[in-house]
Amino acid sequence: MTLNKIKRLEELDAETKRLRAEIQTEQANCNHDFTKLKYDPTEKTNWEFSHFTGHGSDPEPHYVTAGTTKEPRWTRTCKLCGKIEHTTKRRTTETEPDFK
Repeated sequence: MTLNKIKRLEELDAETKRLRAEIQTEQANCNHDFTKLKYDPTEKTNWEFSHFTGHGSDPEPHYVTAGTTKEPRWTRTCKLCGKIEHTTKRRTTETEPDFK
């Protein structure tokens, strides 16, 4: 029973690798037609040092959460191949995101 599951898992892994390679090739050869930019910021947890525990030369630092901050991020998707690109960079002269 277990050998059949292992064999099936190996077959699925090989199929996944093959499909990923096909998708990557299709996306590399696509003449992208991207959708309108979507602003979708990510949340970042801020950590703050609290205290040390332990003794001697190997104390362990402990941190506590100090809230979250939103980091700006823009996303665009190709209408033809489905490629999704994210960026957090902005152009220096404008407020438009920079995907390069």
